[in-house]
Amino acid sequence: MRDCQCRPRLTDISLASSTLPECWRASGKQSRANYDLTPHETRLLKLFVQGHNYKTAAAELGVSVHTVSFHLRSIYDKLQVHSKSEAVAKALQNRLV
Repeated sequence: MRDCQCRPRLTDISLASSTLPECWRASGKQSRANYDLTPHETRLLKLFVQGHNYKTAAAELGVSVHTVSFHLRSIYDKLQVHSKSEAVAKALQNRLV
């Protein structure tokens, strides 16, 4: 997350920015944040936003589940999150997909 310690669960968050915690709201920027995600990482993140799990995302991309796991770890590092739910929430919040 940004510089705060709040960590709401994805199920507690409405996608409307008015219901997001203050620290999660975009700081007036209407453009996308740049996290240097590769095109493959962006496609994978989009699949997770659409509700895919590791196995179905791997099948959709034509790679192994281990490859999905590897790329997801890279996404976690770049987005500075610790779970798939946090990655999906941050992707939606910052309009990455």
